[in-house]
Amino acid sequence: MRSVRSAHFLYIENLNYDGVFKNTVTNGALFKTWMEKNSTWANTYQKRPKEELYDVIKDPFNLQNLIADPKFKKIKSELSSKLATFMKQQNDKGLATELDALSRQPKHQPKD
Repeated sequence: MRSVRSAHFLYIENLNYDGVFKNTVTNGALFKTWMEKNSTWANTYQKRPKEELYDVIKDPFNLQNLIADPKFKKIKSELSSKLATFMKQQNDKGLATELDALSRQPKHQPKD
C-alpha cells in the first residue's frame, strides 16, 4: 500500500487489492479473537479495497471509507495526484517495486 495525507484527509492506494493482506496480526491470537467476535469486520482487515479515503478529523480510526462519495471526488483526485507524483519522484513502480524488494530480503540471498 501507498498513502498520502493532508491535514484533514488520508488517501491510501492498495497495490495488491486482489490479494489477502497478511501480517503478524493475522497470524496471532488477537486476530483469531476478532474472527470469533465479528468475522465480517475482521475480514475487512485482510481484504482491502483498491483505494481508501478517510477524514482523519471526523474519523480518526479510519472506519468510514469516503472514496465512493462524489462530494470527495476533488480531494481524492488531488491526493491521488500527489501520491503519483511522489512515487514517480522516488522511482516507485508500486507492486513491481514491492515484488523486487522480496529478492533483497536475507532469506532470498544466496548462501555462502
